[in-house]
Amino acid sequence: LQRGEFTDEEINIIKDYCRERRFDLVYYPGISDSEVNIYNRFPTPHHHQLISEVILGDRDRVYSEYLFDISPTRDDRPFFFNFFRVDKFIPLYESMGKKWEPFFEGGFLSLVVFIQALVLTTLLIVLPLYSHRKIRGRVAGKPLLLYFFLLGIGYMFIEISMIQKFILFLGHPIYSISIVITSLLISSGFGSLASGRLKIHCLKKVVPILSTVIFLYILILPSVFHFFLGQDMWVKGFMSFILLILPGFLMGVPFPTGMRVTEKFNRELIPWAWCSNLCSSVLGSIIAAIIALYLGFSFVLLMACVVYLIALASILKYL
Repeated sequence: LQRGEFTDEEINIIKDYCRERRFDLVYYPGISDSEVNIYNRFPTPHHHQLISEVILGDRDRVYSEYLFDISPTRDDRPFFFNFFRVDKFIPLYESMGKKWEPFFEGGFLSLVVFIQALVLTTLLIVLPLYSHRKIRGRVAGKPLLLYFFLLGIGYMFIEISMIQKFILFLGHPIYSISIVITSLLISSGFGSLASGRLKIHCLKKVVPILSTVIFLYILILPSVFHFFLGQDMWVKGFMSFILLILPGFLMGVPFPTGMRVTEKFNRELIPWAWCSNLCSSVLGSIIAAIIALYLGFSFVLLMACVVYLIALASILKYL
C-alpha cells in the first residue's frame, strides 16, 4: 500500500518480487485473470475475485454477504480483531465442522460472559423475594428496583463509551481510563452532594437534561477532539476534565435522589436497591462491550440516553 497511484515501474518490481518467491498476485490496477491463481491453485481465483469486487464493484453487498465481518474498522467500532458475525452464526458453525472451539477466540466469548453475569444477577436480585417477607409484601408491582437497575446500566454505558472515545483524543488507554474515571467520579460525587439540596421532583428535569447532553456529545465530541488533537497533553487532559464535568455531575443526581424516594416509600428496599444497582453495573459493562462490538460506541451512548429516560418513567409515580 502507498499514498498515491502505483507507477508501472513499481508494479513490475512487485511482480518480480512475487514471481521469485512464488507468491500469488491478488490485485493491482490493471491485473489480468492470467496473472492470478498460479502457485496456490484453487478451483476459482476467489481471493482475486473478492478483492476486485471490494475495490471495483459493490463492496456493500460483499460486506453483507461474506461469511466474516470484513468491513473497515472505524474509530467508533475499533475491534479490528473481531471477524465473527452474529447473523452468520449457523453458517460459521457448519463451515468449521460444527465445532465450538473457534468461537471462544472471537466476540462470541463476551456473550458467554454475559450469560454468566445475567444468571448471577438474576439470582442475587430475585432471591430476597423468597427470604424476606417484609420486602415481598411491600414490593409487589413496585418498579423502584427497576429504576436502580437501569441507573447502573446507564452509568456504565456512558463510562465505558467515554473511556473508549477519549483514547483517540488522549493517545493511550491509561490516560483515558485515569482521566475519564477520575473526572466522572469526582463530578458525580459533587452531583450526589448537590442532590441533597434539590427536591425529589428535580429528577423530572435532571434526567432529560442528562440524556440531551449525552446525545449532543455524540454529535460534537468528534469536532472538539479534532480541534484540540494537536495540543499538549496537559491541555487535552484539562479539556477532557472540562468536557466530563457536566455529564458526570448530572449522573450523580439520580441515585441519591432515588434513595430518598425509596426511604420514603419503604426503607426495607434500600439494601435491595443497592444490590440491584451494583449487579446491573457489572452487567452493564458487559452489555456495553457487546453492543459496541457490533454497533459501535456511539450507539451505546444513544442507548444510555434511552435507558435513563426509561428509568425516569419507572419512578415518575413516586415523585
